[in-house]
Amino acid sequence: MKKKTKQELIILVQTAVIEVADAASALVLLLAELKSAPRAEKTTISKVVDEAFSRLKNARVALSDVEKILKDDVD
Repeated sequence: MKKKTKQELIILVQTAVIEVADAASALVLLLAELKSAPRAEKTTISKVVDEAFSRLKNARVALSDVEKILKDDVD
């Protein structure tokens, strides 16, 4: 694999941030749908979705931190 420039890394991180945000938005919609599901169905699924959403939020923060470091290093 070819070594990436810092600008290329910034673009990759920005793309990942967008993907994570899109996935988080999809999970928010899914959570809203699950909340209207019968109780027996939503309890197990909601926990899994909540955990996934939490992991996505943490990933978004981490990606944003990396993006800031890369941008500061380029400037």
